[in-house]
Amino acid sequence: MSLTLPPQNLDVNVHPTKHEVHFLYQEEIADSIKQQVEARLLGSNATRTFYKQLRLPGAPDLDETQSADKTQRIYPKELVRTDSNEQKLDKFLAPLVKSDSGMSSSSSQEAPRLPEDSFRITAAKKSREVRLSSVLDMRRRVERQCSVQLRSTLKNLVYVGCVDERRALFQHETRLYMCNTRSFSEELFYQRMIYEFQNCSEITITPPLPLKELLVLSLESEAAGWTSEDGDKAELADSAADILLKKAPIMREYFGLRISEDGMLESLPSLLHQHRPCVAFLPVYLLRLATEVDWEQEVRCFETFCRETARFYAQLDWREGATAGFSRWTMEHVLFPAFKKYLLPPPRIKDQIYELTNLPTLYNVFERC
Repeated sequence: MSLTLPPQNLDVNVHPTKHEVHFLYQEEIADSIKQQVEARLLGSNATRTFYKQLRLPGAPDLDETQSADKTQRIYPKELVRTDSNEQKLDKFLAPLVKSDSGMSSSSSQEAPRLPEDSFRITAAKKSREVRLSSVLDMRRRVERQCSVQLRSTLKNLVYVGCVDERRALFQHETRLYMCNTRSFSEELFYQRMIYEFQNCSEITITPPLPLKELLVLSLESEAAGWTSEDGDKAELADSAADILLKKAPIMREYFGLRISEDGMLESLPSLLHQHRPCVAFLPVYLLRLATEVDWEQEVRCFETFCRETARFYAQLDWREGATAGFSRWTMEHVLFPAFKKYLLPPPRIKDQIYELTNLPTLYNVFERC
């Protein structure tokens, strides 16, 4: 039975869950209802009509269905109120980032600044079958180490918000988690490098960037850790450039990173739709390719190259202004959907996820959801 009453006659602030309310003229209304019910019951003896309904073959018994519904009752503290498949309109409204063209070498913290039209993604011409046993072994190792429980959590997560450049919040069912997005991103791009091996789309850079100038610029940054004991910066840059030029055919064939014979960087691998690596970290990335990649042994070469590339691609530009807003948009609408779709999380990444709270605990504290 339901009652429709004027709102001004109701007092809803008598119970925290709103299961009870008070209203004016309660006794009068109760007496009126009582009289109407009695009149209906007394009049039912005059005539009665019985309806017969045949049960369809195979249909469950009504009593069994009702008892099953009672046993499957979902309490408010266990109710999942989010949908992991839900999308936002913000996904289709990517913020624009304006940047100045040209090279900057006056400051050790500055990196090449390129306009938006300097980058153009070129899809791989034709998918090629990978037959290298070393790469196939790397893929099998990733799949073998994948945690089924973590994979299920990531597949059904709901993005909540960005905390800072390294941390973000997400919800899975009734639990709220905080994760290290840098670690997640590095593992994601490492796996993308493995599975896109020999079939990487390319981010074409127009105009191409001079390799040696980028390497000199990297040595001026704090990340390089250069000291006077290491030698002249120009000589070190020349040595690193020579290594990369010698290995240019490998990088072009397997990873979509192109360096011309005259030492110009022409393209980078494209690993995710709508994702572009931050150019501010490009010089240090090239330097680390020359110094940290094991170019002598095949398995170690592919492993270290993929790791260094993943480290570069996982870094977003969080400087104040439009770039920070674009990084937040990228985090929500590019990286987290990719975590859900592609990432095969190894058990060690569990240490980068922290449960902050859950709905049953909150319900015990606040007595409402």
